[in-house]
Amino acid sequence: MTAPNGPDAPARIPSLLPVLGVGFASVVGAGIAFGAHVALSTAAGAALGVLDLWLLTRMVRAMVAIEPSRQGARWAPLVLIKFLLLFTGVILLLSRNVFLPLPFLAGLAALPVGIVVGTLFRE
Repeated sequence: MTAPNGPDAPARIPSLLPVLGVGFASVVGAGIAFGAHVALSTAAGAALGVLDLWLLTRMVRAMVAIEPSRQGARWAPLVLIKFLLLFTGVILLLSRNVFLPLPFLAGLAALPVGIVVGTLFRE
């Protein structure tokens, strides 16, 4: 039996589990090698990467589901606001020394690395 592909079908994000796995591995590795503060900064970056992937996937699915004549009209401003909030939030967190910059970036690197891992081992 196959899952329905209609608008009520649950959203499946193929790369979300590999991104979570790479993020978890980087947090554990950072905690073992460098301590709790580095692990916390890595976890914050990984969480931001996972949240960004999830939100961007939802936005793209919503844009594709809209009728072709108005495909990006509703969502284009929201995508722009999302990216502005993302970059502003990262700049504020790092400039105020809330998180360490390199571990945060290492956690955020779970996003592209997880996507690559997910595509390498796809069915």
